[in-house]
Amino acid sequence: RMYVYRALTSDFSMPAQLVEPARLIEKDIQDCITRFNQGKEDINGRWYWEFVSKYRVKSTAVTMISFLNPTRTCLIVNIDGDVASVSARCQDRHEDMNLLLRKLTTGFQNADAGGHIPAAGAHFPLENLQEFKRRLATL
Repeated sequence: RMYVYRALTSDFSMPAQLVEPARLIEKDIQDCITRFNQGKEDINGRWYWEFVSKYRVKSTAVTMISFLNPTRTCLIVNIDGDVASVSARCQDRHEDMNLLLRKLTTGFQNADAGGHIPAAGAHFPLENLQEFKRRLATL
């Protein structure tokens, strides 16, 4: 994604009205990565982090983090009001993110999870966040 972003921000293709919004989003992504590295928890051998962001950078940030750490399972949770939204990555595929998130959210009302082996997402009511973390510690 950063390749595409850099291509768009080159001198020949970025419309002037998009330069500042793109800069703000890139800054938010980089800030998210920095905060992840400072605040992540190790839960059962997986990196876990919760945050709030002005922009929807969760998936891009966790993808970048996972490419820098391909042997780690990384989960980041964006809290938006009363909803927890998760992006999970495992680039070396030693753990199936689709199955993991489905197991972690099974039985939660108004929840959904899905994706692929190296990348998946989920969302569920914030009231289930502690149970989600408890399950993560036991799986």
